[in-house]
Amino acid sequence: MNKILLLFLAIVALSAAALFLVGPGDNGPTEALEVPPMPVERAAPAGMVAAPAPEEAPAEQ
Repeated sequence: MNKILLLFLAIVALSAAALFLVGPGDNGPTEALEVPPMPVERAAPAGMVAAPAPEEAPAEQ
């Protein structure tokens, strides 16, 4: 039982030392991870059904 515990603690210690020596690393460009904002849904008053979004009027020429 003590040998298993010592083996486990040795693995944990070696893993912690390896992570400490390697460091956090590079996560790459963070600009590419930006997410466009979600469209805002209109909230309906309590007891009412939300109205559908108004259609965009076609551009007259």
